[in-house]
Amino acid sequence: MEVSKQVIILGRSPFVEKVKDSLPKLIKRYFTVGINQIVDVYPEVDVAFFFDKQDLNIYKNNRIVINELNVNPKISSSLNIETFLHQGENISLDKNTNVVGFSELSITSCLNWCYKQGFTTAYLIGHDLNYGQWEYSYSGKILNPAEFKIKKARDFIYKMNRFMNIYQVNPESDMALVHIPIELL
Repeated sequence: MEVSKQVIILGRSPFVEKVKDSLPKLIKRYFTVGINQIVDVYPEVDVAFFFDKQDLNIYKNNRIVINELNVNPKISSSLNIETFLHQGENISLDKNTNVVGFSELSITSCLNWCYKQGFTTAYLIGHDLNYGQWEYSYSGKILNPAEFKIKKARDFIYKMNRFMNIYQVNPESDMALVHIPIELL
């Protein structure tokens, strides 16, 4: 498969800690998108992707993709910022607009954005979407999103999987996606 059409999307689940030694090599080999604060740990990702408000000035070396509604007008004009608008839970297939779908979690809008960028394959690392408690690696923060949010996000991802190949890298995730071992990337 052509590597240029593939993207690795990094999140912050505990699985990231388990594979941290493999990630620098993968970040060099593949186009990589870091969602939210994982970019603080892996600043060498190609894109820093945010749905919510962030202090973008600290990501001056990244291409930044952020929800247009959350851009702070006081940010530096020298930053490489691309914005998107979300249109609710509908997947946007029109590659000529900056509109993307969103369903509860940032990974959903990121996958829609990746599709619109021309990626045909996405590997999820750190986006397990397991029910129950999530402990975010590197932050010590415990988050327990309501099960309905996880279900809605999963449903969106399964729909996106009709338009691009989405693989789960964490073998412990119970998502109904094809699992691929990190060693095969």
